[in-house]
Amino acid sequence: MARQNPNEAFLHTLGRDSEVLRFQRQKFRAAFAFEDSKVFSFYETRRSPTAVKVHGKWVMEGPPTVLIDTASAIHGRFLQEDKPPFIYPINQNHSEMVKFSGRDNLDYQAVLSRLKQLHKEAEMLVHSRHQAMPSEEKCLSTNAERPYQQQACLESLAFTEQLQREDEVLTAKHNGTCNWLLDHQNYVEWLPRRTGLLWVQGNPGAGKSTAMKFLVDDIKAKSRGTNQIVISFFFHGRGTSIQRSPIGLYRSLLNQLLARVPKLLMDLTETFQERCDQMGRPGQDWDWGEGDLRSFIASEVPKASRDRPIIICVDALDECGRDVATGLVSYAKQLIAQADNTGGHLKICFSCRYYPSLNRSTNPTISVEKENSADIRTVVSSSLTDLPDIAKTDIVERISQKAHGVFQWAVLVASQVIALHSRGIRLQVIQKRIDETPVELHELYAGLLAKISAEDHSLTLKMFQWVCFAQNPLTAEQLQHAMAIEATMPHQSIEEYQNGDHFADDIHQLETMVTYLSKGLVQIINGRAQFIHQSVSDYLLQCGLQNLHKDHKGSASLSLQKVKGLAHFEISRSCIRYLKLKEIMTYPYPHSSRTQDRDQGFKSEQDLEKAFPLARYSIFSIPWHISQVEKAGIFQTDLPELFSWPSEGDILETWATLADVIDFLNNEWRFHWPVEGSRLLHLLSEFGINSAFDHILSSSIDLDIPNGDGRSPMAVAIAREDMEIAKILLTAGAGRQEFVSPEGTIIHYAVRKANFQLLRQAIAAGAIVDSQDMTGHTPLFQAVVAMPRSSVMIGELLAAGANPGVADASGETPLHYVVDNNDTALLLSLLCTRHAESLRRMSGETPLMRAVRNGNPGMVNLLLGQGFVPDLRSKSGKEAIKEAADFGRVDAVLPILCAPNIDPNDAFAVAISIRYIDFASEMPASRRVDPDPEPSREVPLHAAASSGEAHLVEKLLQDSRTD
Repeated sequence: MARQNPNEAFLHTLGRDSEVLRFQRQKFRAAFAFEDSKVFSFYETRRSPTAVKVHGKWVMEGPPTVLIDTASAIHGRFLQEDKPPFIYPINQNHSEMVKFSGRDNLDYQAVLSRLKQLHKEAEMLVHSRHQAMPSEEKCLSTNAERPYQQQACLESLAFTEQLQREDEVLTAKHNGTCNWLLDHQNYVEWLPRRTGLLWVQGNPGAGKSTAMKFLVDDIKAKSRGTNQIVISFFFHGRGTSIQRSPIGLYRSLLNQLLARVPKLLMDLTETFQERCDQMGRPGQDWDWGEGDLRSFIASEVPKASRDRPIIICVDALDECGRDVATGLVSYAKQLIAQADNTGGHLKICFSCRYYPSLNRSTNPTISVEKENSADIRTVVSSSLTDLPDIAKTDIVERISQKAHGVFQWAVLVASQVIALHSRGIRLQVIQKRIDETPVELHELYAGLLAKISAEDHSLTLKMFQWVCFAQNPLTAEQLQHAMAIEATMPHQSIEEYQNGDHFADDIHQLETMVTYLSKGLVQIINGRAQFIHQSVSDYLLQCGLQNLHKDHKGSASLSLQKVKGLAHFEISRSCIRYLKLKEIMTYPYPHSSRTQDRDQGFKSEQDLEKAFPLARYSIFSIPWHISQVEKAGIFQTDLPELFSWPSEGDILETWATLADVIDFLNNEWRFHWPVEGSRLLHLLSEFGINSAFDHILSSSIDLDIPNGDGRSPMAVAIAREDMEIAKILLTAGAGRQEFVSPEGTIIHYAVRKANFQLLRQAIAAGAIVDSQDMTGHTPLFQAVVAMPRSSVMIGELLAAGANPGVADASGETPLHYVVDNNDTALLLSLLCTRHAESLRRMSGETPLMRAVRNGNPGMVNLLLGQGFVPDLRSKSGKEAIKEAADFGRVDAVLPILCAPNIDPNDAFAVAISIRYIDFASEMPASRRVDPDPEPSREVPLHAAASSGEAHLVEKLLQDSRTD
């Protein structure tokens, strides 16, 4: 449309290879050289209609295409700013790029989040640029004294729960216990050593954590006024995943250590800044990896201990799993050996159960149950204050002797004594009950749970399932609602189930209910529901839950895998039921399509938690629970009905909206599921739920329906590399519609993985062989550029009808790639297809003109021999010839100008434009040039006159055909 119009020259400056843009990019980089700033680029991903002339008028009805390719859209100053996370796709075409459907639109939220983050960082960065950086030697003891990047690095290591377990452990000073540790020979001898490993070991329930906390407090007290650093971490087997994993250990220890050692903080900040530059925001776009921090500790901590003594205390090592614990012990010994060999001062103390594989050497060990008998007497005696002194002395002695050093056993039995005494039970009966109580904790737990009444079995089992298998420990408010929700409940609203039998009126009543149902094995601790000890969880997972199932259902014992699967089944269904409740489905969420009032609704995430306590847990944990159900081999054929399929859109929309609201309230943007526009098929594909497909696939539905990210269910499965589900969908008829997906189709996947069998299966099933991924690449394009290249894969694609002329978003085709790489054998293979004729008439820069531009005479002659016609009229054709001529590639230019299937007038004009004057001078004499052509052809006189070559004009005028 712009050709021969004033805008034509301007549009050329916006081209992909424009010198103007290249110059501007260089100047922009120099003008905006702050390396601590960021440049984000947003680019279109949807195709726009193009202009085409119909009956002499231009209309936007041409073939759709991505108008601005990614390479042209992005404008980073450095290489890393031309890659994610600095480039972000917008799910719009060119004209709709900045026209969002509403505040709840995912792209709008993403752009807004990025802008807010940039604004927040900019304020800090601009300020920091004008501040003098402190010297490396200065001790940065407060946040205000610490540079922004270093403080951000330190905060990226921290996590909310890192001190939770240590804070929960009862301080021994409160009950006057653990003083014996101060005089224990192994502790006294270990403390002044330069290096060494100390073990605090004991049976489950012996009080190891209390002892460890006592030691940590004592070491810290003795370190005051010195330069010694004491850091600690308490594993928590009943806590969140990070509390029971090595990454939690490393992050917590480094967070404590680096705050005290500025040099180490500066070193890690370099890595932190690189990650931020490359990937974006810590905790959202990326997280610290276990291997990175492990390596940093190994290389830096032993060296740092040469300047300042370091003591590391780690509690409950066994609660991260035996295999992991074994690896951590080996790692700790290596750290100590490194420090010892280099003159460092590094000591480590572990507390752990008796795992022979962990402490086989002669490391000094403190066995808690051998030393704590007096402590047990003290604690039991203080708990039995209501008993008469004569009875109390006898019972304290009976309990203490039978406990054999197991604090947990003594405390539980003492609580039973208190309960019996409160009921007026005689002393002789209480004594007999103590004598009959099993010594082993697991037997004690079994005895307690055997007292559960038949009417309480179902509710008790539900409570244990939630406490055992919730993805994160539930808050008291969450458990309050979870106890009242059934997987098969008829209630349609929150009000209905709150009026039911199992909803506690307040947290105090909930605590009473939990204590009664669990027989004291579950408590609300610091606002969260937890087992009173790790040994309770161990017992339930080993056999307790199986016994409860057997007693409740009256059936044969279930396998542990089945018991776990049923727990996840009940929890996931309860969560889904919760999200379907009337109040949640109809609430006018702020920043969603249901309300235009920004002031309406939640002002913070706390407001949301208060209104719908289980909402956050449900939306982020349902996927995990249903995946665990599938892994347990339990069929999930109920999911379609549960999601009201095929009308599941409203439920999934609510789910997605809630997740977006939480992100908005937290001013962050994280990937979560479901993506806007998702359907049940996407859910099943995303989380590998094979067992629910049959019912859905038996009906006539759109198997290729895209979600808001443009992914079909098959594309979702391919992204997860779940070929089992991809094949299920393929067999059912998916993959036969044309659409653009970020990862492409199953054929793209087969090519990427060089899976010939899968490729043939996909082609036989009718998958579209020329489908394109987000970049516009077809499977054939991927096969051609693959290294190493598979001729078998290429042959199979060509035999299936793949078109080598399908262009990507940049206008490149497999043919162009082959020409650029001078692969004549492959070129001939690509041309021997049913698309050969259309390939010779390709639009844009043709393969022939690309060969000319490359100055490759062999390829030029081969393509001419294959019937390709030189393009001498288009801008790209003229540029290709000029570029080759400028580089002196006469051997590539002359075959084009002498080609028999071109208009001589065009060749004459082009020869003049590239200053091939001698060649042009010979053409009039041959009478090949028509000096007086039809209006649609090139006029030689115009070309000769504009060049200033008078003798050419004279020769043309002498031609008798000149009018």
